[in-house]
Amino acid sequence: MKTYQKHLSSVGEIKEIKDLNRKQVNRTSSIFPVFHSKKISSRVLFMNYWLIKRGIKEMGLTITLRYFDGKILIRQNKILTSAKAFEIKLIDLLKKVEIENNDFVGSLETEFFSTVDLVFPYPAVVINYYNDYGSTFVHTAGRIYNNFEDLIENDSILVKESGFDIYSEDRFNPFFSFTNGYSNEKSNIIEVELLNENGLIIKEKIELGSLKPYETVVFYFKDYFPLKRLLKNSIGTVKVKHNLKGFFPRFICGNICKVTGLVSVTHSYYDNSNQLGLNSYMKNHNPKKLMDYSVFIPLFVENNFYTEMKIYPINSPSNYSLNLTFYSMKGKSLGKKEKIISIDENHNTYNELKFLDIVNKLGIDAKDVKGVLIEQNFKNKNKIPSRLKYGLNIGEKKSKYDLPTNICFNSEPVNQYEINKKGTFKWFPLINSSKSIAVIHNSCFIKDYSKSANIEISIYKVDSEDVIIKNIKLEAFQQYRLIIDFEISTFLNNKSGWVILKSENPFIRAWYFDFNESGIIGGDHSF
Repeated sequence: MKTYQKHLSSVGEIKEIKDLNRKQVNRTSSIFPVFHSKKISSRVLFMNYWLIKRGIKEMGLTITLRYFDGKILIRQNKILTSAKAFEIKLIDLLKKVEIENNDFVGSLETEFFSTVDLVFPYPAVVINYYNDYGSTFVHTAGRIYNNFEDLIENDSILVKESGFDIYSEDRFNPFFSFTNGYSNEKSNIIEVELLNENGLIIKEKIELGSLKPYETVVFYFKDYFPLKRLLKNSIGTVKVKHNLKGFFPRFICGNICKVTGLVSVTHSYYDNSNQLGLNSYMKNHNPKKLMDYSVFIPLFVENNFYTEMKIYPINSPSNYSLNLTFYSMKGKSLGKKEKIISIDENHNTYNELKFLDIVNKLGIDAKDVKGVLIEQNFKNKNKIPSRLKYGLNIGEKKSKYDLPTNICFNSEPVNQYEINKKGTFKWFPLINSSKSIAVIHNSCFIKDYSKSANIEISIYKVDSEDVIIKNIKLEAFQQYRLIIDFEISTFLNNKSGWVILKSENPFIRAWYFDFNESGIIGGDHSF
């Protein structure tokens, strides 16, 4: 793991710290486990945002499809010179090697190249698993390191992977998956700690054995743990210690619905609960004007929908409480709840906030509330964790399958660089599978925030440079929900698209979702 300060320095967000050892990033990549069967398929979505954001006129792209054992099946090269959206469908690649009628497990790697510094070694690429029951997705997780320096920098601190839900019911099969790097280590070992709301239940060491270079591994927890008995049909979480090398070890993980074959997918995150060094913390130098941390999340809490936030025991130890302020679509404050929950330094269980229950107790009409600002208030302003991650579950009760999102998301710390930014450039895909909704909002960690935002929304389509442009204005804490109407649907022509947001206000964020009547919901945050 790279420290947060090192990350900010390497991508140029801490201007006063110059890293003379930093090399120019000319390759940015992603590698995803992909699946195809009668029940599910996969596609990778991306757009040439480098042209729009950085003015890079030409990008090289290499697409590599590998079988589960690392054998290369297809390698394609492309030159990207226009601003448009792209889809790489697994079924189209499999047809070229005449195995589209067989069950397939493997990996799909995308590598983007440029002579201009790309800054970030991980690109804005999304994996989308889909079938008739829904569409779920997550952004770039694993990647193969660019060089030895890249490996050393990211392996400087070894931590466990965690931060996702484990379902114990018979109808679900929880898993995590990754694609090995170029290493062919003979002894790959993981240690899995299973936790419920009361803390650690069981810990097991598991031998993965020898892994071939670029081999794809799918680890099913029920093959090793009697989850139903241990968790008693409730939801748990895990921490996974490993000795994997040669690739960025962020796992694709989630729960497979056995009946539909679809997976609720997210990515794992660092377990920082044992990170106590100075680089694990930061200070709030102006607590009178700035919150320590905050994040605004959209709420879906009517018509059997629910929104819940999981607090996993994965953050650097510190004492803090959470304050909530609920907002309408137009940004009107509807009510507050201070110190809804307190987390102490010995936090070793997972907690959850059920927002509908809180809204009802405050006497707020669920039809009116559309968002909540979550403020984390730390007791010691000199001991604020540099990373603070949670899980966002949006689901639908009484639906046939009720498989929620479990989005891994970051609460936003005070960042002086962001305060001084001249504007926003955010982007995300429109999945356009079932009912796709994007939530765009204007919120900030500044106390008494009141700045409005003029936002240009540009919608791009696959295989064309055509674009739809909309302009909106959002007041502080107001949100706009972009829904695929007739115009956008006709424009996208049954394919996915991408959205770019531009504003003079630096505090614009977005989330995107795909709702299916089956109750299986996909979601993620913007780039």
